[in-house]
Amino acid sequence: MKNSNLDIWAIQDSKEEIHLALENVTSSNTNILFRNCICTFKIEDTDINVLFDTMFYGEDSDTLILLMRNGALTGEELKAELDKRDINYNEVIFDDNDFTYEADKEAKPIWFAREKYVLYDALKDSKEQGFDKCKYYPNVIGNLEMEYLTSTLSKEKVDGRDFKGLIELEDKIVLLVNQNDKRNVDMRGVFQVTESVGIMTHVDMTRNVDSLKNNKQYTKE
Repeated sequence: MKNSNLDIWAIQDSKEEIHLALENVTSSNTNILFRNCICTFKIEDTDINVLFDTMFYGEDSDTLILLMRNGALTGEELKAELDKRDINYNEVIFDDNDFTYEADKEAKPIWFAREKYVLYDALKDSKEQGFDKCKYYPNVIGNLEMEYLTSTLSKEKVDGRDFKGLIELEDKIVLLVNQNDKRNVDMRGVFQVTESVGIMTHVDMTRNVDSLKNNKQYTKE
């Protein structure tokens, strides 16, 4: 499958975020809840150890929800919330890949910004917590792929995202989705948002995010 361009909500260390993620989701026969996914997540040459194994695909609602494996919100809790809201969906459960993974509670949450309003919300959230500086890497690239194991143990892709541009703050990392969509945020758009929020921005034109390479919480062993 090709990468979709649905707006991503990645639920990691705060289960309350699901209420915002589901705010615009409606019942549809095209809603699909994928369970036991395999996640491959890289920024440049670094494997990111923030992995997602559950994905709600809401095409008609322009929403893609990812749940971190062993994170704050379980797949069963997501199902309960969908049922509570009378949101119809089809469930696809892949074979369990028997992959051992422990979520690092100290890891910075990662936000995925498809467009300006998400970046604005991310930076505003940081500013309200007292963080008013960021480092912007406009040339850093990355990708995330959601896959599953077939009966022959090969991988098949379900969805994914390509990124270009990373913004690092004290409390989070923001990856800029880059998929030839007119809503995607370029360098000019980043500066417009950081200025409007009042975030002091240091630009690093290299593709070396040392904090990722030096921090074990992001590197798979």
